[in-house]
Amino acid sequence: SVYSDNVDGIRKAVRYAHEKGHTRIAFISGAPAGVTNKRYEGYEGMLKELGIPVREEYYKVSRYRDVKLTKELTAELLTLPEPPTCILMPDDYAGLGGLAAIREAGLRVPEDISVIGFDGLEYMAHISPRLTTVYQDVKRIGEAAAELLLKRIDNKEKDTPAKSIKVPVSLIEGETVVPPQKS
Repeated sequence: SVYSDNVDGIRKAVRYAHEKGHTRIAFISGAPAGVTNKRYEGYEGMLKELGIPVREEYYKVSRYRDVKLTKELTAELLTLPEPPTCILMPDDYAGLGGLAAIREAGLRVPEDISVIGFDGLEYMAHISPRLTTVYQDVKRIGEAAAELLLKRIDNKEKDTPAKSIKVPVSLIEGETVVPPQKS
């Protein structure tokens, strides 16, 4: 298997938000799966490492690439008595729903609330404000997977051990994260 370092990706996002002054950081994850578990592990672990309480109401479960559900969950977060100042989205595409919910609530990104995506989709660099996101190198993932598959095909031995490759991620600083407003 070949996969992105999901734990480190969310850790980078939480750390970046914290460096900007955020302590009320929410996370909308994708549906329960191995990737989601790893991302939650990174979220919870980094909050604890930074001394930020893990708040159950700041964690919501959506589905990957689900704009509508992510929009609904973002709207729920915005109505909390103490809403988050930064929201981590399940992925860049679903994050479009979160951005819409923020606009519909009469709020602005990043002035009123900060947002961080996950994927680094190229087209997101063309929205305004430019999305801050965790970049997954899908080309590198695909190439590594193809290489593993070809080696597996070439090796006629049936007892060849399975191999996993974790591909590093990076944070792309866009324009959707600024220090929170003082309230």
